[in-house]
Amino acid sequence: MENDGNRTLFHDLNYVFGTIGTVLWGFQLLPQVHKNWRNGSTKGIDMLGAAFSATSLGE
Repeated sequence: MENDGNRTLFHDLNYVFGTIGTVLWGFQLLPQVHKNWRNGSTKGIDMLGAAFSATSLGE
């Protein structure tokens, strides 16, 4: 039974840290998105890389 408690704890920690990482990843894109929005260009955004990162297919 103790092993199930550890498994639940690790699952919860994975969820929490995964969510924090996703939010931080999104925030780090904001300056580039804002700059491109001001310039009216998408030249600095790698959409395929962003899509892979957002869906965890890149890992």
